Amino acid sequence: MLGFSDGAEQHIENLKMRLINRDFSLETKVLCATFLALVLRYVRGWLLDEHRNTYRDRQLIWLVNIGLPTDSYHDDELVSIYKEIVTVAWTVSVLPGHISLEQVHNLIEKIDTMLPLLLKAGERRLLDDQYIHAFPEFAVQLVGYIRSTRRQENLHALADVGAGTFDFTTFNVFRKSDGEDRFPIFARGVQPLGTQFFVQHRLKNMQTDSVWNPSPYEDVPHDSVFEDQLSLSELELHDLDKQFSKLVKSLISDKLLYTKKNRIPNSEHWDSGVPTFLCGGGATVDFYREIFRSFEAAKPPYKIRLRSLNLPEDLRANSIPKGTYNRLSVAYGLSYDPYDIGKIIRMEDIEDIKPEQVSTESYRDRYIDKDMV
Repeated sequence: MLGFSDGAEQHIENLKMRLINRDFSLETKVLCATFLALVLRYVRGWLLDEHRNTYRDRQLIWLVNIGLPTDSYHDDELVSIYKEIVTVAWTVSVLPGHISLEQVHNLIEKIDTMLPLLLKAGERRLLDDQYIHAFPEFAVQLVGYIRSTRRQENLHALADVGAGTFDFTTFNVFRKSDGEDRFPIFARGVQPLGTQFFVQHRLKNMQTDSVWNPSPYEDVPHDSVFEDQLSLSELELHDLDKQFSKLVKSLISDKLLYTKKNRIPNSEHWDSGVPTFLCGGGATVDFYREIFRSFEAAKPPYKIRLRSLNLPEDLRANSIPKGTYNRLSVAYGLSYDPYDIGKIIRMEDIEDIKPEQVSTESYRDRYIDKDMV
């Protein structure tokens, strides 16, 4: 909670899911922009207060990076909505006065005409579109890995287990001769298979009189806790999970098979196992880890090798518990200059290969740009 106002409390949740589900209503935009405005004002105030000696008497140029699920990054309308909401939120956060739903509502409908006038009048704290950048979350999650000695080229995969969604992406890691990193996206998929839906599935299908209901704002309990609270054996709990597990495994299998058949069939990683990162708040949940361990024992093209995201050496966060950096990996990556994160090659910009090409080309980078024509 970022502030208090007696009698004005509202319980609002799943704002991100509203947007992903293409709810672009004025109400959703206002709620999202209001929340972000509060966050932006708080974070900016913290920085200028905690590090005032560093930034005193200096003019700051602000850049805002936005992370989207990989599937959403390919949705031009959704990316535009995200940028619109961030523009409104930033504007409200730097203007004087309290941040309120009414204030955001009044501004959001006239931002297109009001912002150019304020910028023309010399309001340097405001941002126009050129300072707001959107990135697929998988790319920024890998910033620390890409800059480490553990980096590998070629085919990779990343699974992001959030509260609402399960996002799985296959992609290439490739560095051009000029030093620019490229991330061609081979396959992507996001479904409402995150931790909250997983817990709801268990509770909805359990055959017990238990009234236990774990909090959605705390870590998902270990399987042993579920067994105790629901009076189930380990086998009964796993039987309960079969339907949900099948959905998660199908998403992973479909994307790996599509990548093998249509994108990069000759990758050396198919036989050894596709390097795969398991990230997000649900990365430590027994259920998801067991699924990925099963893929480690599978045969190509379903064989993976689980990799971990190590804590970057330049991240000042001594209080982070060991093994939980993956929760912050998106935020860490988004803190970089947007021009230094790398170039994302969208899935639609890569053609499927033809069967007759498989034996004649290595598809090392799997993209075409103007320098190669």
